[in-house]
Amino acid sequence: MNLKYDCYLFTELVQKYIITKDKEIKNELYDRMNFCGFNSEMIQCFIDLETLIVNFTKINFDVPLYNKFYWFKNQ
Repeated sequence: MNLKYDCYLFTELVQKYIITKDKEIKNELYDRMNFCGFNSEMIQCFIDLETLIVNFTKINFDVPLYNKFYWFKNQ
């Protein structure tokens, strides 16, 4: 997995991929899902579904979510 994308959630990466069509981002999406044990067909299904959701809801992440929300008391 690419450390450059550590701070992005899956949906954020999908949105970046929709905008840029960057192969590096697609590889990161595949690497993350492959790490969880999914095969290529399932990974593509997840990406397609997430793409539909992002496009339908017109989600736009102008700032990475880790800068907006805190799940822990200390950053």
